[in-house]
Amino acid sequence: ETKTTKIRVVGEEGAIVPAETAKTIITVGPETQNVAQGATVAYPVTITNAGTSARTYTINVDGADWATFQVSPSNVVVLNAGESKAVYVYATASKTAAAGEQMFSVTVMSGEQTLKQVPLKANVASQITTLGWSKIKKALEICFLVLVVLLVILGLIIGFNKLKGSEEEEKEGKEGETYY
Repeated sequence: ETKTTKIRVVGEEGAIVPAETAKTIITVGPETQNVAQGATVAYPVTITNAGTSARTYTINVDGADWATFQVSPSNVVVLNAGESKAVYVYATASKTAAAGEQMFSVTVMSGEQTLKQVPLKANVASQITTLGWSKIKKALEICFLVLVVLLVILGLIIGFNKLKGSEEEEKEGKEGETYY
């Protein structure tokens, strides 16, 4: 035998209510960026609190000795329900950082709970490489300007020589004519 019955449960005051399911959306900008030795590059991290109450988030950067890191405006962010905020992780490559791909990670936590850990990369270019290209570019610009000036001068010289040559031919033509 089976019997089907509807049961209605009415909550009591002081009863334990299950905690809200906290929802957080974390997006990170480009995961790989180029940076020169001694220069700084920014990685945007956007945190959205999709939950129903305010939460506090902590952003930690675990890097290496190739750079110094800074989180701006702060590594602690308090977001109300439905609020979103962007923080920036700045990586300043040291002047002695090895050229090539370097890695570090950004960890977003709420309390003791790790919400997301994102590995990020930086392609470090040596100052010699970056300064070398800018010097080559500047030298090519100067060479181009010098070439243009020389072409203008050459054009003027050729034009004046042709003008001078046609005047001399006219004079020779008048003096060399004899009538009988």
